[in-house]
Amino acid sequence: MSVIHFQQAKSKKYPHIPNYITIMPPGNVLKEKIDEMGIDAVELAKRMQTPLETVQKLLNAETMLTLELAEKIETATGMSSNFMIRVELGFQENIRKAVEHPEIPAYFNGSVIKLVSNPKLIVCSHYALIKDNCEY
Repeated sequence: MSVIHFQQAKSKKYPHIPNYITIMPPGNVLKEKIDEMGIDAVELAKRMQTPLETVQKLLNAETMLTLELAEKIETATGMSSNFMIRVELGFQENIRKAVEHPEIPAYFNGSVIKLVSNPKLIVCSHYALIKDNCEY
């Protein structure tokens, strides 16, 4: 599965600038895994020994993935915590790229968006801010 989709073009600032940026939160990857496993958020929360509200926020891209959550995901699903952290970091990096390059279309959960805020504000805050700081 490819988390970051880039089609390459040349630029003076960056050797490879994508024609589009896919902003994929770790919750999307986790949704695919639990669907594959045939379980729901309630069962995942039980297996992770984590409040259901936290799991739902993660699945809905409303909270950041922490190392602690990544380790619990690994225990509950067998998905590597290292992989999940890399997905989180890629997600944050693509948010930055989308803000730095508003001319490049950015896709978030199937919609083209244009982030109109400071990337530090968005990345350092909960993901819910993405929805509040973009134009569809």
